This record gives sequence, C-alpha cells and structure tokens, in this order.
Amino acid sequence: MSELDELDFVAVEIHTAGADPASVCAVDMALVRGGEIVAAERWPVRPPTGPASFSRLHTQLHGVDEAAVADAPDWPEVAAQLDLLGEHLPFVASGADRDRGAYEAATRATGGTPQEHEWRDALTLVGRLRPDVAPPRIATAAQALGVPDGGHPAGSGSEAVRTAEVVLALARQSGRGTVRRLWSEAVPPAPDEPIIPESLRQRHGAEPRVPPAGAHRWAPPSPAPVAASAAPAARGGGVGWKLAGTAMVGIALGAALFFVASVSVIMEYLEDGRGSDATVGMGIAALSAFLAWWFGKTGVGWMRREDG
Repeated sequence: MSELDELDFVAVEIHTAGADPASVCAVDMALVRGGEIVAAERWPVRPPTGPASFSRLHTQLHGVDEAAVADAPDWPEVAAQLDLLGEHLPFVASGADRDRGAYEAATRATGGTPQEHEWRDALTLVGRLRPDVAPPRIATAAQALGVPDGGHPAGSGSEAVRTAEVVLALARQSGRGTVRRLWSEAVPPAPDEPIIPESLRQRHGAEPRVPPAGAHRWAPPSPAPVAASAAPAARGGGVGWKLAGTAMVGIALGAALFFVASVSVIMEYLEDGRGSDATVGMGIAALSAFLAWWFGKTGVGWMRREDG
C-alpha cells in the first residue's frame, strides 16, 4: 500500500477575462486520486460579464481570448461540474482565496448561490513545509522539489497539473498522506529532542530518534520574573504601543487599498495603449505596496510590545 493511497483532491486554477473576479473564462482542473493524477482538463467558459471584459493583459497570462470561448458553455454549467467534484473532494489552488472569490463572484453574477466547499492553498503549504523556497511560487517550488517539467500543452489544465504535482511532491517528502495531515499545523520538537536543524524541521510520523550525547535538550522557556512595582508601568506602556501600532496598521491598510486601485488603473492604461502612464502607475503601485508592508510590519511589532 502506497503512503499516498488516501491522498485525494482536485487541483483547480480559475482564469478570468479581466480584473472583475466574476469574469471567469476558463477553469483548469487536475483530479488526484490515491496520490496519482488521473485526469486533467481545461473547461472554457463564456464570461458572465460578457465578451467585452477580456483584457490583453489577462489573455497574455492564460492564453484565453474571446474566440476561444465563442462556443463554450455558460458559467452555471461549469459551476455545476465543480460543485459535483467539491461535494466529495477538497479543492487545492495556488491562490485559494483568489480562486474561491472568482467562483463565488461568477456564481452570484449568474443568479446562483455559491456552495460551501473545502479550499486549500498550495502556496501556504509550500511556505510551511519548504520555507527555503523563495519566493513561494509554484514554479520555484517545482524546481526546488525536483518536479520534472511534464511538457503539458496549454489548454490541457496544465496550471492545475503543475499545482497538483507540487502538492504530491510535498506529500512524498513530508510523509503526510492525506489533505488534512498536509495542511495541519506544525508542532515544536518534543522535550527529549536535541536542538539541531534536523529535529527542528516538521516531523511527519517519523520514528523518534535518540539524541546524541551532550546535546542540548529543548524545553519551553521560563517567563522572566517581573517586579511587582514595575508591572503597572509595563502594562501602561503596552497600551501606548498597542494604540500606536493600531494606527500604523490602519495606515498600512490604506496603502494596500491604494495599491489595489493602482493596479486597476494600470490595467486600464495597458488596455488603452498608454504605456508611459502605465509605467508611472507601476512605480506608484510599487511604492504603495512597500509602504503597506512597512507600516503593517512595524505596526504589528508595536502592538506586540509590552513596554517602552
């Protein structure tokens, strides 16, 4: 019996015609049963938002244009196939929030009610099990894991296949043979394990090892004693840091919203052939993204401080 005999899921990549998440134009699907990819397809879709929603930028990304979906089914028909799969198997995507958002938006746009399915994010799994992969992307993860390029032709569900191959490689490497075990949280090393790199990695059902002689043993750190007279001052300082950190996080959220708006404007510039304006917009978007990251990181750090 293979260690992956119970690993079953559906890898999906949902493509949109434009920036509107409801403008679904294709769904890549790879069905995994017993740790093997048994089927892979691309389902073209006529976008619920109409053929005018196609943008050159999105077409360059996924290769789907108006002509490719001229005879394609409408979204409700394709959504019904997804729902049938989702009743029995979890969905795995390289950007689960994005794909789930597109599924739900397209379903509502066509008068339907989105079904509650289990969605798992493949990039979250990459970041957790292989923190050495940077940036955490499907392509870089495939290279780091030694996943060969299968040469899947475009239009055959190739993006979903690649996602499935990376997840399967992570499952083999970690020894986690089910979706639930793959995405379960890591635990700290047991108290009888030495602090060496191998023992600090996530352990996936491996047999316990005998620590080498003289190795330092892991134990939870004891909290530092706080003088009674200093406790009120520490609590007061903590409130100040939390208020300042909250303000910083608010600024970060504003910068993030500005970044999202900038991306939409850049796409409009590209569609209109205004390359120079798009270049300026990219610079502004990059600056707003950096500010959102810096203010967010700093604000969260301040919120966690307890004193000055």
